[in-house]
Amino acid sequence: MAIPREIIDQVRERTSILEVVQRHVTLKKKGNSWVGLCPFHQEKTPSFNVVPHKGIFHCFGCGEGGDVFKFIMKVQGLGFMEAIKELAGPAGVTIQERELSPDERQRLRKRATLYDICEAAAAWYSQVLLARPEGAPGRAYLEQRGMTRETIERFRVGYAPAQWTGLLEHLHRRGFPEDLAVSAGLARRREQGSGAYDFFRGRVMFPILDERQRVLSFGGRLVQNTGSGDREAPKYFNGIESDIYHKQRVLYGLSHARAAIQREDRAILVEGYFDVTALAQAGVAEVVATCGTALTTDQLQILRRFSPRVVALFDADAAGVKAAVRAMPLFADAGMEALRLEIPGAKDPDEFIQAHGAEAFNSLLERTAPLMELVIRWNGEQHGTSPLGRQRSLQALAPLVARFPQIARAALVRRIADLLYLPESQVAQQVRRARTGRQDPAEQRGTPATRIPRGLADLLWLLVHHSQVVAPLVEACDPALVSESHAIRDCVGALLAGRELASIMEEAEDPALRSLLARVAATSELYPQERAEAAARQILARLEIARIEEQLTALHRAIQNADDMRADATLGLFRERARLTLLLNERRRILRGQV
Repeated sequence: MAIPREIIDQVRERTSILEVVQRHVTLKKKGNSWVGLCPFHQEKTPSFNVVPHKGIFHCFGCGEGGDVFKFIMKVQGLGFMEAIKELAGPAGVTIQERELSPDERQRLRKRATLYDICEAAAAWYSQVLLARPEGAPGRAYLEQRGMTRETIERFRVGYAPAQWTGLLEHLHRRGFPEDLAVSAGLARRREQGSGAYDFFRGRVMFPILDERQRVLSFGGRLVQNTGSGDREAPKYFNGIESDIYHKQRVLYGLSHARAAIQREDRAILVEGYFDVTALAQAGVAEVVATCGTALTTDQLQILRRFSPRVVALFDADAAGVKAAVRAMPLFADAGMEALRLEIPGAKDPDEFIQAHGAEAFNSLLERTAPLMELVIRWNGEQHGTSPLGRQRSLQALAPLVARFPQIARAALVRRIADLLYLPESQVAQQVRRARTGRQDPAEQRGTPATRIPRGLADLLWLLVHHSQVVAPLVEACDPALVSESHAIRDCVGALLAGRELASIMEEAEDPALRSLLARVAATSELYPQERAEAAARQILARLEIARIEEQLTALHRAIQNADDMRADATLGLFRERARLTLLLNERRRILRGQV
């Protein structure tokens, strides 16, 4: 049984779309809207709008838009029913469950049980670390690393004892099947014989959470060997991917750091779990880490929602420098300001803080430098200072510089010219060549599949923003004048009936129409109120002129072929043409503002 319409409307009315979106996107007030960077596509200039009094979001860049349910569905990958349930609890609305199809039930049950088993594993690892004898190696190791009890509990750090089936036995007692533990990456199948064994053993465990604080997977740091098979085990293990965990789309620590990133207007990007916990313990809260992978576009897009500035703490060794160089194109494409922090005398921030303290690290943060400076210097070192070497460095750098927006590009051209001792005109010319054939990001923005005439879009805007003035004019016209599309006519009728725009958008099946309605709601000050009536009259006149001209063309053809028609029929054609001509002239005067 479906959720009743009144319950859906009740959840929507009690939910602030602005508050929901601000959990995922940094927004700034602009007129009646709030504006930020779109979480659904890469952009350098904010074009994502939230209009709280209309309950609508819309991106002028990619065309995505809708109500609060649509936003939650898109940003969290939920279905419609899941999105309503997600918002109903905080809104204080109780929802009666409907009957799910077998496929829906199986999919939701699998995802739910994966979350459940990961949560159960995290709780057990934590209990072992904090309260059980077999957690002693983990406690000793964390004490050695300087991690406090408060930090352990905040990040839910645990310990996987040096046992082959300790977790599996606990999960079995809790009613979780072995197959599910394998699917969640908590256990492995034995290569010989039947059964499975714990994936993590003798390791300090770091639960990896999503933005809703749900446990998705784990990372583990080796502390205690469990046998010959572990002697060559890597220092860090990262959980395998599953139906709920995709490591390239997740950042460790983000659920704790999100508010601080927005407050400080920067994210500090590190490479390890201990770097995150050590910095957070030292009071630097805006810190996140990749989960055992190279930096990805998806991860930067997530950070881009909260701040366009990233301070990257790559290791100071050769491998760290190469990783920074490889990451620079990702920062450029994401439109992010990438800064680099070099830590002297230490390989990572955790070591530096243990040696020098939090105050010294905060002093370092005041001396960040553009990451692109490192990339330029590294290229110079790779190719040498000969004329040919400097030209090769320029050829390597030009495609990267071409990815940046124009203002940043001009500054980089000057900086490259200075560092490579080349004429600025030569650098600029090479960058222009690199841009040849590349579309400007503004030209790559998606457009609705169906183009709707501008006049109709303006009319819908007037109906949404100045309904009391415009509605009587629209009600008096022929419905077919508005559009040949039944969907558009139904939409206009719903607006005239006073229905909420969010509800109308939800029922609209045409993506182009939904996008148009979202764009209409997000656009402000298209017409002032004192111009609304005149603008509506002119739009309706323009639409009617187009229809009259089509009718006159058809009449002209009919008159030309009237040889075989009776005289009275031919006279009727001439009279109709005269009537339409008078009507056309009248509508043209309205269009010119003469009526």
